[in-house]
Amino acid sequence: MFVLVIKYEKSIEEVDAVLAEHRAYLQEKYESGHMIASGSQVPRTGGLIICNAASRAEVDEIIANDLSLIHISEPTRQAEIS
Repeated sequence: MFVLVIKYEKSIEEVDAVLAEHRAYLQEKYESGHMIASGSQVPRTGGLIICNAASRAEVDEIIANDLSLIHISEPTRQAEIS
C-alpha cells in the first residue's frame, strides 16, 4: 500500500477544469481495488491518495494513466506503508 501526496502546480481554476476527469479516473481505480481513500488538502493546495498496489512500478503506472493529475501537479511523492 502506498500514500501519494500531490501538490498542485496550476491555479485552482485550472485544477477545477480537470477535476471531474480526475475523479472519474479515481472511481475506476476504486472499483478495481487500487484506491483505498483520496481527498483534497485544506487549503486546496493538493491532495492525498492511499493506493493499494503491489509495487512502486504499479503505482507509477496508475499515476501515469491519470492524465488530468499529470497536467495539474508536480511529480507525486510516494511512501510505502505496511
